[in-house]
Amino acid sequence: MKEATRTHFLNWLEAMLSAAVPVEVVAFSLNLYDSPFWAEIVGSSYFDPDDEDWACEECWRPSEPNRFDFPDDMAELHWEARLAMVAACVQDWLHSGLPAARKSLASAAFAVGFVDGDLALVGECESALALFMQREGDVRAAARYARGVLANRAATLESRYRAFLALGSLHQDAYDYEEAGRLYREAEDVVRKLDDDIAMASWLQRSALTHAAHARQAAALGGLDARMLKAAVEALNRSIAFAGALPEGPDTTLDHLLLAEMRVLQGRYADALALYERHLPSAEGEGFLHEVTAATADCGHCCMQLGRIDEGQALLLSALNRVDESTPSDVRAIVHANMATSLKAAERAVEAEQHRTLAGMAWETYAHEQREARRLLAHDPTETLH
Repeated sequence: MKEATRTHFLNWLEAMLSAAVPVEVVAFSLNLYDSPFWAEIVGSSYFDPDDEDWACEECWRPSEPNRFDFPDDMAELHWEARLAMVAACVQDWLHSGLPAARKSLASAAFAVGFVDGDLALVGECESALALFMQREGDVRAAARYARGVLANRAATLESRYRAFLALGSLHQDAYDYEEAGRLYREAEDVVRKLDDDIAMASWLQRSALTHAAHARQAAALGGLDARMLKAAVEALNRSIAFAGALPEGPDTTLDHLLLAEMRVLQGRYADALALYERHLPSAEGEGFLHEVTAATADCGHCCMQLGRIDEGQALLLSALNRVDESTPSDVRAIVHANMATSLKAAERAVEAEQHRTLAGMAWETYAHEQREARRLLAHDPTETLH
């Protein structure tokens, strides 16, 4: 599909589904017609992945013009090639983050197919929604959707992979690293069956982040050992190397920032500072707001340890000024702990103790959040989108 056609089609999808959709609509179907080659969107009040005729339960159509005419050169292609092209575009749109696309992603399914032909599902939306809810911090909903996918024998490998990642991340956030590790190993088994390098890179990154998060909290609790720290460093290096070897591999900025943090925990301040100086500037514009705050505080700590006092103090103050109500409690703890160390070195004992207390309070809040996440995960909801 030519780029101009693709852009026009994606804009049409967004426009058609930006309208108010009745609550009875649970799934969407993009109907394709031949001779001429065109498409329309309908909403269905019923969805069953085992029933090929579910889209026949039509209950809604967007306002006119609910029609997209594809160019004549596409009409000359084999129908399977056209179906694959359109399905790929719909998949791109669903994950574009546009308002109507995000709303549609919450439906039970979004399918595309020729009228009177078999429907090809382009979204196993429960798995995508599980990852979305996990990122939004909705533990109960994310767990419900992920478990629904894993209980569905018809779920695709891709859907199972996303569900394992979402559930693994939830257990990681709940300080249940043993279960998170088990789920990530399950995800590895699935991704090897997929034989997809990008999915493998994503899995390696998730696994590495789990190791790093475990090491970070263990250090705060005084339980960090050399073996745990070595495992985190090896996992991060493996993730960075694999992604870097791919022509269009995923971004590794976060991996590098966490690798720098592990170097700080190892006492290798010069190595950590070199990583921060190389990757912090680009991280500012990559959506890593809270990660940058923690990295800036650690970078300041490195400067202090290396005798660059004025630079270190400036960085620590910069990190402290970034802390607000939205800052995660573990990041607040890191900032205040580094401030306490700096102030103690400057013989400002009273202020140092204040920040040490704030760091302790932040870690206690983080532990409470993890206990609450474990409580929610212990509840095994049965409601699914199927």
